[in-house]
Amino acid sequence: LSRKLIAYFELLNAGARSAEADDADLGGLVDVAAREAAAETGRAGDLAVAAEPALAAVEIPRVALAVRELVENAGKFSPPGTPV
Repeated sequence: LSRKLIAYFELLNAGARSAEADDADLGGLVDVAAREAAAETGRAGDLAVAAEPALAAVEIPRVALAVRELVENAGKFSPPGTPV
């Protein structure tokens, strides 16, 4: 999953823009998606997010889903009480 996200951002950096891309605060998007996923998996107290504001043209649902999946997997495969 993280490879897919990296490949997606590499395409964006190369100038490719999807028709579904919208300008968004990527830091805010990551922060919200991560916090929602951590809360749903019971790991809100273990989450540490250091996302800074960054304007980018992205497919918001795709990025949010990727972040949520990363956080959910981290929550599933790490012991409770450890940082996610």
